[in-house]
Amino acid sequence: ELARQQIPAASVAVVEHGRLVHAAGYGMANVEHQVPATAETIYQSGSTGKQFTAALVLLLANDGRFGLDDPIARHLPGTPPSWANITIRQLLQHISGLADPYEKLDFTRDYTEAELLAIDGQIPLLAEPGTRFSYSNMGYHVLGFLCSHVGGAFYGEQLAQRIFGPAGMRTARIISERALVPHRAAGYELEDGRLLNQTWVAPSLNTTADGSIYLSVLDFVAWDLALTQGTPLSGDLQAVMRAPAR
Repeated sequence: ELARQQIPAASVAVVEHGRLVHAAGYGMANVEHQVPATAETIYQSGSTGKQFTAALVLLLANDGRFGLDDPIARHLPGTPPSWANITIRQLLQHISGLADPYEKLDFTRDYTEAELLAIDGQIPLLAEPGTRFSYSNMGYHVLGFLCSHVGGAFYGEQLAQRIFGPAGMRTARIISERALVPHRAAGYELEDGRLLNQTWVAPSLNTTADGSIYLSVLDFVAWDLALTQGTPLSGDLQAVMRAPAR
């Protein structure tokens, strides 16, 4: 499969009946230095990291900080008037009507939260909130701003304290290019059949809540096992998490 898709590396784990039975890496975590991937290799999560933002939103809602059906504007300053009817649940479920602002973003520039919200607010809604599914990265970085504002700390710190730590995800963390991260894989892009080093992205855009996480397959195993044990999300919260969306 790695050869078919021209993917440099993958790490795989198999959990059976609540027990890790296989974990290994395949291919090269760093092609230039010919460093083999292992079960401990740290990858960028991409959008699979959105589930941790969603989990934090559920925990804060369970704390009574907001209701899932509250308008986002009630709890997050700086939202545009066009978002008045967008609820937190709609953001979680990608039915908020929000598009993505990629044509207006310079990925080599650092933005403040206020600047990103201002850019987001310039993007016309794709549909009335709650009427149409449209996958939205913007919706999740807005949820990250909500968590940081309501939770009293950067959402990444809250993830470490409330999710990664309790779940035993020992190597999960927010992306940082400056930090020394043992076993970190290099990032690559495939362009016209050629493997290239990934395009550089400004640090502020690499820490938003739409999936900017480093973690290993062993962290995913810990997360899976923790959920089966009701940690850090209780059974009631997991029922909310798994409820079918419109």
